[in-house]
Amino acid sequence: MNPAIAVTVGAHVLGGVLLVCLFLPAARLIRNQFEFPRSRRSFQTRALWTLTTLFGISTISGLSLLFVALSGRSVSHSRELFAAHILGGLALALPAVWLGFSRRLNRPGVRRLKPSSAAVLFLLMISGCSLAVSNYAADGYFTNLTAATAEQAGSPYFPAGSQIERPGDWTAANASVSCGQTGCHPAIVDQWRQSSHAWSHNGATYRTALAAAGLKLGSGGVKWCAGCHAPLSLPSDSSNPGEAPTEANERVSVSVDCLSCHAMSHVADTSGNGRARYSPPAIYPFAGSKSAGEQWLNGFLVRLRPTPHKAGLSGPRGSAGSVSCAPCHRLSVGPLQNQYKFMRFDNTWGDWQASSYSGESAHTFTAQPFSKGCVDCHMPTEAGASGPIHNHAGISKLPSVRSRLVSGLGTEPMHVEIFAMRRGEDKNGRELLDAPLASSQVVVTSGQTVTLDVLVENRGIGHAFPGGMPVMPRAWLDISVADRSGHPVSVATGLTAQAATHHYGLLALDRNGKPVSQDDFYAMVAPISNRTIPAGEGEVARFRLKVPVRTNGELRITAKLHSRMEEARAGKADQSIAEETAQSEVIAEHSVTLKVIDQGAASSRVPLATPDPTSAPRFYAYGVALLRPDAEPEQLSQARSAFQQALRLRPRNPEYMIALGRTFLADGDLLSARAQFELALKSDARSPGARAWLGNALLRMGQFEKALTILNALLQEYPRDRLLLLDIGLCYLKNAQFDQASVAFNRSLEVDPDDASAHYNLMRCYTAMNRLTDARREEAIFRALQDDEPLSTIVEPYLQKHPEVRRESLRMHVHDLSSAK
Repeated sequence: MNPAIAVTVGAHVLGGVLLVCLFLPAARLIRNQFEFPRSRRSFQTRALWTLTTLFGISTISGLSLLFVALSGRSVSHSRELFAAHILGGLALALPAVWLGFSRRLNRPGVRRLKPSSAAVLFLLMISGCSLAVSNYAADGYFTNLTAATAEQAGSPYFPAGSQIERPGDWTAANASVSCGQTGCHPAIVDQWRQSSHAWSHNGATYRTALAAAGLKLGSGGVKWCAGCHAPLSLPSDSSNPGEAPTEANERVSVSVDCLSCHAMSHVADTSGNGRARYSPPAIYPFAGSKSAGEQWLNGFLVRLRPTPHKAGLSGPRGSAGSVSCAPCHRLSVGPLQNQYKFMRFDNTWGDWQASSYSGESAHTFTAQPFSKGCVDCHMPTEAGASGPIHNHAGISKLPSVRSRLVSGLGTEPMHVEIFAMRRGEDKNGRELLDAPLASSQVVVTSGQTVTLDVLVENRGIGHAFPGGMPVMPRAWLDISVADRSGHPVSVATGLTAQAATHHYGLLALDRNGKPVSQDDFYAMVAPISNRTIPAGEGEVARFRLKVPVRTNGELRITAKLHSRMEEARAGKADQSIAEETAQSEVIAEHSVTLKVIDQGAASSRVPLATPDPTSAPRFYAYGVALLRPDAEPEQLSQARSAFQQALRLRPRNPEYMIALGRTFLADGDLLSARAQFELALKSDARSPGARAWLGNALLRMGQFEKALTILNALLQEYPRDRLLLLDIGLCYLKNAQFDQASVAFNRSLEVDPDDASAHYNLMRCYTAMNRLTDARREEAIFRALQDDEPLSTIVEPYLQKHPEVRRESLRMHVHDLSSAK
């Protein structure tokens, strides 16, 4: 709020008080007139009564709002009073004009009222209209992904992605603590103090990484880190953005505070790395004053006239709320950090956007009844003093991993099930599979070798598991085996037995062939593996077990999913495996019991009872876990068998038909795939998944016009489905309709500007259209973004020294429990 508007606020309040005093004679006159019977009441009296009634509504509501502001609360929380004040004032305007010019009201009290009240009422209306004007709007566009210098980026904060408008105005902006002191958001500020955002600049892990970045990357590396951890500290004169508060910079934002999210005015693209534009909020008089009286007056003006304050802190304009999370929860390193090339290491926001939770994709395995944004899980709504508010503490600071996941989602986030046991093949070459084990009595023979399939599902997390920076959180699945008495049998548990442990997360090497950690992740040049589980999907971990001879007739097999978050490792780069296990938490587990008979006894292959229809979702989930993008032919065959079993149990389920069609599509059997998608449409003619994948099958079959008819109709429902836009673009491209193809590829890049395939196909379009300058630009971007094979000169020596890592780098591999010591 600038001084002119502050004066206007005062004039509006003062004018209202004066007008109340001036209207007292009219009120007395009306009281006297209404002592007569209704039949004798004059037109003048009735008109004056109507005018006074409207004025009374506006006055009472205005005085109530003034009392609200004086009591330490914001008037924006009293929406009914605010609406009554505005509507009463607008309804009063025409009768007031009539009062000023009418000659029919000649009573002495009215004659004294007319000139003075007209002047004051005019002042009220003008000041009220001026208050309705908001002069805080910020729009802009951010530089492209390929900027290599501060001059190219047009930003002195490069390589940080932040664009900060009018840096000098930020020094007068109120700090986050004032949001609670003014009386408007005290509960929210208290919650925020408990969150990871509030300590984003001061955590032990971040401070260690920041110091390392400063040494290895210089001031540019420090700015790159601060662009997300303390974006609004960048304009400060400090040589170390994001440093801890001192007397000199106490007013500088040194964390992800209120302004870091709410003053974000525009997100030009979702490529991340802090790429957002920030506009300074409304500056009210006496902001930052040390005087207690002036501080109170500043808070009073904020509470009394919050519109400029709210207008400047409403977040990115014209976008869904979750887009404000993209700048800092979608991260990559580039040549300026690793002196090599673009590599993404955190795609939390992108995983959410491509999942069923965003409601923006028709290509998911599961459908949500309604979309869920980031705040729906991480900042759940709760009751507040002035209505529902979002809990700003964030899930990441709740007491435990399990509680932080469950509390925000209302469902089991991760699920583990020892689902199937494979015994090899029968005489006819058919695989012997026992599933689901949880509802079966399974008999094995001592000395027999079996393979256990453990199904790990991401049921309730809106992005891939593990989320966040993949080199920070660690997750793993381990297997333990015990006899009837509960004594461990031949297999050690936890990370002390690498063969019994299945890892999740990112493993990457630097130029020296050493694994990167959270302290130097920016040095990664050779990613070896990045195992995650997408939202709504699963993964199968396989363990080979040779049944021991001494088991007392029974084996109890338990699978546990462990997770250890960043705070458990703060400042401990060389933490031992035993320490990691001790600091982890089991977030999901499952056990099965196998009956063991001696060798030479009756056949251990006991026919399983026919699964009932309630087992269909389990076979479906098992098939989804096997059907990964890089699945090998053996896994495709196993996924197909699982979906066929699910369809036998529930023949009319369109989701199962679509999934079966996707296995045919991945295997290149286009006719069978199309048949399955068409069957799914017969069961559900509006199925988005069936239409999306049928369009993709028709595209691969060269039936471009038919595909476009289906895909363009679906695009009306899913305008931000990146895969859908890519399929439409390819249809146009292969049909030599380059203009339409370029439009589709450009729209897909609005969703994900780092999509190398879209840049490549856009290059093809521009080349065909003879737009060679644009084509060369797209080719350069494509070459910068494309995935290359890891550097063999770095990776191969490391894998030779660590054969267990080579095994983990394979998407589907088998852990040999019999070799664990």
